[in-house]
Amino acid sequence: MMGSESYFYERTAITGETETDMLDLMLQNRAISQSGSLTDNDIIDDIILFIVAGHETVTNILCWAMLELARKPDIQDKCCSEVMEILSSGETINYDTANK
Repeated sequence: MMGSESYFYERTAITGETETDMLDLMLQNRAISQSGSLTDNDIIDDIILFIVAGHETVTNILCWAMLELARKPDIQDKCCSEVMEILSSGETINYDTANK
């Protein structure tokens, strides 16, 4: 058994459940199929690609959002007011409060 497959089985045994992160899904697929379609190097390369692509995507959307807020001061003021309202109420800004 390859080292990465061993990692998958050990992590599953310790937690009692399968994690749903990208690495575990790739390892789980390979462990179940037993076809060895992805080598350890393939998985490492794919994970690095996902991290870099995700970083670039997040960076671009944040830059675009800041540019649009700078172009539209009325929307910027509204966003600031919403954030200050949440903070002044003692709530923590998280996914749930951001969706109100």
